[in-house]
Parts: sequence; structure tokens; C-alpha cells
Amino acid sequence: MESKRNVSVIQDADGNNIVMINDIAFKGKRSMNWDDVKEYLKEFVGNNYTIVGSNEVVYIGTDLPDEYTGSDYTYSLKGAVAKAKANAAQGLGELIEIATNGKHTENKKKNIILMELMVGIVMILVLLCLYMELIIKWKGITSLM
Repeated sequence: MESKRNVSVIQDADGNNIVMINDIAFKGKRSMNWDDVKEYLKEFVGNNYTIVGSNEVVYIGTDLPDEYTGSDYTYSLKGAVAKAKANAAQGLGELIEIATNGKHTENKKKNIILMELMVGIVMILVLLCLYMELIIKWKGITSLM
């Protein structure tokens, strides 16, 4: 998709910066074609943007297109909300530049999977212990050693 960006930063009555996206690049009545959005976002890969308020530099890596378009949450979006997220991609650089109150959070999804595995292992161990107790009672074993 060849990008023709018509994006500007304006201020509201309170002096807050707002990214104004003047064209609707991604259209759809019921669902969004996220593959088109992913291809569009690939144009941003390798770019650096400086957050005006903090002078922090944000690098757009190769994982951004998949991260932005590939989540379960994204695929659950329909109608106006899906269009808003898809079209917000046009103002990505400007959104980064006017960002405020930045926070870095680690991706916890991997940690959640590990926790679920650990809970599963603990459950298996508990069931194994209960099973061993039943066998001990059934066989009348007084000691395992």
C-alpha cells in the first residue's frame, strides 16, 4: 500500500496536542483487513521518532507490524473501533512525538504461560501425592522406605 499521509498535529482549547488524521486509508463495513494495515506499518520500520517532551528516541523495529495487528484483541475489534485503530497507524510518528507520561512495561504474556505451566505441574504433583496416599491406604503400607 502506497502511503499518502495527510496528518497534522493541532492543539485543543486546553493546549493539548492532538494528532489529526485527515484521510481514511483503511475502510471496511464489518471487519478490517489487518494484513493491509500490517503492510502499511512496515513502511515505518527502521524509523526513529523523538518524544518532544522527554527527548527520548523511539525506534520502530520489525516486530511492530505484527504486534500492532496480530493480537487477539485486535482481531476482536469490529466496526468503528477497528477502523479507528487501523487508521491511527497513519499518525504513528506524530503520536509518538507528542506522547506524554511514558511508561515501559514488560511483555507479561510469556510470564503468564510460565505461571500456568507451573500451576499445572503443581497440580500434577498434588494429584500424584493424593494417588500415592490412596495406594498406601489401600495396600496398608506403613512406610515407603
